[in-house]
Amino acid sequence: MHSLAPPPLAWRQNCRGASPRSYFTRFFLRYAIPARSAFSPIQLPASSRAPLKQHTEVRVRAELLEKYVGRYGEPPNLILVVRREGDRLSIQENDEPTQDLFAESERDFFSKVADDALTFETDSQGRVTRMVLHTGGRDIPINRID
Repeated sequence: MHSLAPPPLAWRQNCRGASPRSYFTRFFLRYAIPARSAFSPIQLPASSRAPLKQHTEVRVRAELLEKYVGRYGEPPNLILVVRREGDRLSIQENDEPTQDLFAESERDFFSKVADDALTFETDSQGRVTRMVLHTGGRDIPINRID
């Protein structure tokens, strides 16, 4: 069986002029794949994640959804962008993929793929000032940027 030690210096020197990606590809093909017997599938541990909370989806007027559209967070480290996509909202954290949000009430939204929920808060004039992210048993207030 092969070890996963780095290849010998002479072998690395033979890769001069090759891109770093090809060096690591060669290393993987030479050392990592033969170390696995017959390409057996990787056994992942059983999930210890609890099932997602059950939510009831409701319809919310488009004018109300439009009030929630904007940017929230603490620049430059955290920026959450809320967009309206048809009859629902979506949220995107920095450069991560977007995640659909579904209404549970006029101001409470939830995700179907994660155990996250959001509550939008308004001031006395009805303007949205922040949202509260409910995740992992914590409530995290996130101010609106624009």
